[in-house]
Amino acid sequence: MESDEIRGLTEGKVPIEGTDPPTYLFSFQHIANDRFRLGEDQRGGKCLNVLLLGLTGSGKSMIGEVMGNYALGVDYRDPHRFRVKKDGSTNRIISYTFFTRDRKKFPHPVTIIDTPGLQKGTQADDQKLIEDIYAYTKDIDIHAVVFVVPGSQGRLTAEQKVVLANMAKVLGGRIPGIHDISYLFCTFADSKRLPVLEAVKDAGLKYKEYFPVNSSSYFAKEEEDDRFSFDEEEVKRKKLKMMSVNESSKMEKKQFWHQRLKGGKAPIGGKDLPTYLLPFQAIPNKTHWFRLGEDQQDVQQCLNILFLGPTGSGKSLLLEAMGNNVLGVEYGDPYRFRVKEEGPTKQITSHTFFTKKEQGRFLRPVTFIDTPGFQTRTPEDDQKLMEDIRAHIWSNHWLGIHAVIYVFPAFQWKLTAKQKMVLENMFQVLGNETNSISYLFCTFADCKRPPVLESMKEAGLKYKEYFPVNSSSYFVKEREDDGSSSDEDNESINKLLWTMTTESFEAFKIAIHPKKFVLLVFGGIVLAVGIGLILGIFTESVGGAVAGSLLVFVVYQAFLFTCACTRRIADDRFRLGEGQRGEKCLIVLLLGLTGSGKSMLGEVMGNYGLGVDIRDRHRFRMNRDYGPTSRITSYTFFTRDRKKFRHPVTIIDTPGLQKGTLKDDEKLMKEIRDFAQNMEIDAVVYVVTGSQGRFTAEQKVVIANTAKVLGDKIPEIHDISYLFCTFADSKRLPVLEAVREAGLKYKKHYVVNSSSYFAKEEEEDDGSSSDEEEVKQEKRKTMSINELLWKMTTESIQDFMMDILDCEARKKKVEEMKRQEELKRQEELKRQEELKRQEELKRQEEMKRQEELKRQEELKRQEEYKRQEELKRQEELKRQEELKRQDKYKRQEELKRQEDLKRQEELKKQEELKRHEDR
Repeated sequence: MESDEIRGLTEGKVPIEGTDPPTYLFSFQHIANDRFRLGEDQRGGKCLNVLLLGLTGSGKSMIGEVMGNYALGVDYRDPHRFRVKKDGSTNRIISYTFFTRDRKKFPHPVTIIDTPGLQKGTQADDQKLIEDIYAYTKDIDIHAVVFVVPGSQGRLTAEQKVVLANMAKVLGGRIPGIHDISYLFCTFADSKRLPVLEAVKDAGLKYKEYFPVNSSSYFAKEEEDDRFSFDEEEVKRKKLKMMSVNESSKMEKKQFWHQRLKGGKAPIGGKDLPTYLLPFQAIPNKTHWFRLGEDQQDVQQCLNILFLGPTGSGKSLLLEAMGNNVLGVEYGDPYRFRVKEEGPTKQITSHTFFTKKEQGRFLRPVTFIDTPGFQTRTPEDDQKLMEDIRAHIWSNHWLGIHAVIYVFPAFQWKLTAKQKMVLENMFQVLGNETNSISYLFCTFADCKRPPVLESMKEAGLKYKEYFPVNSSSYFVKEREDDGSSSDEDNESINKLLWTMTTESFEAFKIAIHPKKFVLLVFGGIVLAVGIGLILGIFTESVGGAVAGSLLVFVVYQAFLFTCACTRRIADDRFRLGEGQRGEKCLIVLLLGLTGSGKSMLGEVMGNYGLGVDIRDRHRFRMNRDYGPTSRITSYTFFTRDRKKFRHPVTIIDTPGLQKGTLKDDEKLMKEIRDFAQNMEIDAVVYVVTGSQGRFTAEQKVVIANTAKVLGDKIPEIHDISYLFCTFADSKRLPVLEAVREAGLKYKKHYVVNSSSYFAKEEEEDDGSSSDEEEVKQEKRKTMSINELLWKMTTESIQDFMMDILDCEARKKKVEEMKRQEELKRQEELKRQEELKRQEELKRQEEMKRQEELKRQEELKRQEEYKRQEELKRQEELKRQEELKRQDKYKRQEELKRQEDLKRQEELKKQEELKRHEDR
């Protein structure tokens, strides 16, 4: 029973448009900045403050909405609901205080603080948000911190783990034991089994208790659609009605076949139900391609289904559930099968089920192509994954893909910028041509209209149909009745989700009936038979008619195959066919003003290169879009008519200049330089409208600047520059004077009319006009004009290609001459170096000889010196001897004199004595 207080919230108010059940916006009153209240605080009691935190898209705001309805005592059977705010992502921190409430549910007033999602931008944005939350709550006592995570998310990216671990640090050191008041709310939960718990544990996030919730159940209307009817009695009634003796026999065969698939092996451990790994066998000469059973029919009849999705979206689990569905596993069967071992998908693999009509649920063999998740690491890794997927399909499934499945969690009602980029990369794996065979599978779904549909619409993902599935329902064990109502409810939910998922699989099986491929083949047969009949009438030969029909059918299929072989080789770089190693590729760069006909000229060059003739009943296009070129794109023709294109040719199409401001043109010129920075440009084609006799001042500036697109990369760029005058109908070209005045230099000019390549020739219709002869003459005249324009255009392109080849030949000749001159110069340098070396050797020998002479002279001088010294010594010795001799002689003389003196004295003495005696 509603209180008057709560009844007053709906009376006299208009519900939010488009809501069912009717939903009313709360009449909150503004308290302060981003703080609101419902009702008045009449008792002044304690207010409980609850802080909601979580990743972007985890369902925080929806939890706040549910808590608000719970606080007001809203019951499941009530014909209305309430909303705190209108739809939209939370972009600022806001608090809502409930004074008006059901006091049995909320004894105290409660304030719910909603916050923007983390991981919305960069790490710096997250850090700023954490600081903002801290500032917002610094004067508030927080009684509970609620971490909100999707319950079905079994794996987290490295970035998500970091963000999740940092969530506990939002309040800093204000609350030491914050994990004692922290709670984990697992949103979008469909059972007690919550894969996210293990992921949260790995991330290191601590909490007191966890609670599984499903917020959408508060706002979902009771479904009345028979497609997803969950009336168990009706299901039982239909099953009983369909059951027959043949059905019982089929069930027995299925059980026998399943027993063979088990192969007496032990089930995989740790599963609710006994689960057996299917005995797939590798297919010889194929890369990562496995089969179950034997191919008892043409492999071309196999349905190829490609699975694409971001990391953690549930691709592999969906493949497992679909595999069990293919094998005819029922809800009541006490076992399940696994296609491959558990764990994240690390490489691209193909699994083919060769099941007989009486065994599986697909009437034809089916191949599931599983791929690693996007957004695993860096954008470069995603780009490489895209290339790997294309290479795998090209090498293993060249006949094509019959269905592309985009896998996204049903609860993802908001996408981050990075997720939107991942979504665009997924869409570009096979391009726009897959729109008609693309399907969206909304995993972890619990209702018919998943929230993710709105996100996909905003992101621009195109698909033919969507299917809600809950893959985990295929692997949850049916609980035994123990008298617990919660178990009965859980069993009922599991069964309903199984039914929903199985019905989605059945609807998908009907949707992918391969009509397109059959129609293409049928179209070829009709065309071949029709032309064969015409040939038979004219040639009056049955053999000629049959041969002509076969030839037309083969050519038609080759045409389809050629169209399917255009492959992307890098971002905005495409090729047709395979190149040979070392083969020279001519590169042609198209430049011009917006609307000058660059892209159409590129299409004509492509048809010319493939040898298309005016009498051919078909044409080719490089690009599906007919609108203006919005990005720089290159197309390389390895497959070609070698008489027209002797070498492979790469045509680089560019957006038109003068599309915006001069700044935009400068930015485009820089992008063109970056695109062609590692290329050797062989020809620069300036495309102008042939009939334009005058340019505006701005056009003159743009045209004059066109030659500067490649900067200083090619010094003499005018030697490889050509002017193509489009939309021409004569040799008179007023634009040439205007181009000359603008100062644009080029080597040659050519006249083309690209539309002549795509104009349909009029067929004569005898009897369609009263004046038959005049009509025929007019039509012949018209056809003659088309032929002349075609011939003029073809000759221009032919002359252009010949001139490029001549330039290439001249360039090679010049290069050869330069090479020869360089060789001569090198030889002359070597000769000069050898002469220098010889001269140096002579100089060194002369120096050695001189040094030897000097040494000899020095030796002679030293010997002479020694001899002189010796002579001096000898003379000195002689002189010394002479002196000694003279001394000796003198001494002897002196001795003699002394002796004489003594003798004389003696004589005197004797005489004196004598005389004395005589006296």
